Amino acid sequence: MRKRVLVVTVDGWGTNLLGTYGVPICETPALDQLAAHAIVFDRFIGNSMNLLAILQSMTDGLHPSLTNERADCEIADLHQWISATNRRSVFITDSRSVSETAWADQFSESLLIDTTLQGAELSEEDGPAQNEFEEHQTVEQESDDDAWMETGLAQFVGEALSELAERQNDNEGLPDLIWLHLSGLTSAWDAPYEYRLALCDEDDPRPSFATEPVSFQVGPKTDLDEVFQAMCAAAGQARLIDHLWSWIDAFVEQSPERETMAIVLCGLRGYPLGEHTSVGLANDSQSSGASIAFNTPHSELVHVPLIIQPGYLSLGFRSRRLTQPNSIRFFFEEWLSDSSDQNPTIESRSESANTDFNRYTLFVESTQHDNSGWIQSSRCEAMYTTFWAAIFDPNSGQLSELYLMPDDRWQQNNVQNRVPEIVDAMMDLRRQWLQWTTDSIAQATTVLPHPTSTNCLNQSV
Repeated sequence: MRKRVLVVTVDGWGTNLLGTYGVPICETPALDQLAAHAIVFDRFIGNSMNLLAILQSMTDGLHPSLTNERADCEIADLHQWISATNRRSVFITDSRSVSETAWADQFSESLLIDTTLQGAELSEEDGPAQNEFEEHQTVEQESDDDAWMETGLAQFVGEALSELAERQNDNEGLPDLIWLHLSGLTSAWDAPYEYRLALCDEDDPRPSFATEPVSFQVGPKTDLDEVFQAMCAAAGQARLIDHLWSWIDAFVEQSPERETMAIVLCGLRGYPLGEHTSVGLANDSQSSGASIAFNTPHSELVHVPLIIQPGYLSLGFRSRRLTQPNSIRFFFEEWLSDSSDQNPTIESRSESANTDFNRYTLFVESTQHDNSGWIQSSRCEAMYTTFWAAIFDPNSGQLSELYLMPDDRWQQNNVQNRVPEIVDAMMDLRRQWLQWTTDSIAQATTVLPHPTSTNCLNQSV
């Protein structure tokens, strides 16, 4: 039976806004339910600051740091593979900038749903009076009414699912690769105001009504209430994304192709909320004027959610393997080219635990194993391994911060001066990556030539 993949990518959505990753800032019941029947990757690292570079890496299987001519590479881009195998793909997004890229044009069909002017605006009239605050401290889903359906993201998801429903009714059914890209937290923050209040206690400052995504550096003179307001607004958007997933889940469950459809859900860049002195995603002017680098590749920016459901799993799994966006490309081809019927029927789902474990094992073996992750841009460099994360000064190339992972998840305890042998090993690994990324891309193969880590990097202290 022909298989399909539904990919949902969300910009600005990090692990700090998803309950599945143990973060209590907001409740995400619909996404938690997906995770309970899927594979959750605890160590998925976005290996670029550039959104388009991450997307391209997911389809060509190459690390974004390879700057030479990618067309000379021996790896067949996913788009080329789909075309050569007479398969179809569709890309639907609410981001005009992404829709106008050459990457988006490579899909069999690319569609922009512009919701810029459709999102609901927040005003004082939308929020409760100050003396009515207690009535809104707990926000239950059944009391949300229809306000969240008027948001820009809801408009996009609704229209995107309608477009897919039309294709589902065609003789050919849904395309083999379906890719929905949401601007996420980089678009208007127009979730209902009550969602922002859910994070507040009675004595907390009242969240703002602003719908523009905030981005600023936290300094000695910064009013910390502004940081709290940003957290409230971001949590509201995360709750909105969770509601929208319930729509997508309902569409998938009702689809005739459900039993042979894999789901890939991932964030592309996180949204810092005050960690390491930054809120939001910096633009060039903000970064150049900062006394310390704005949006350096700390975990709040590069550690993003990845949940993959290779067909329905009655039993969910968690993988602690270090994984990067370029690894996903190989899963796409593996799943779409596999014609075997490994998926349990709806009637047998409750008895498929052993089958699920076998499929999970096969899935892990078929995906690329990363022993180190390299992040490089004009403003920053970072290295992630199984147990360590290092931030480098891009000017001097010297290691400036070192964190024990995953214990120090939010990277608050710099242990650079305590483990000199790890510092030396990370510096050596950096040199290997720099050498590799400057080599001719024609030497690359379908197996990404990751450098071999020094033994001490594969053990904790």
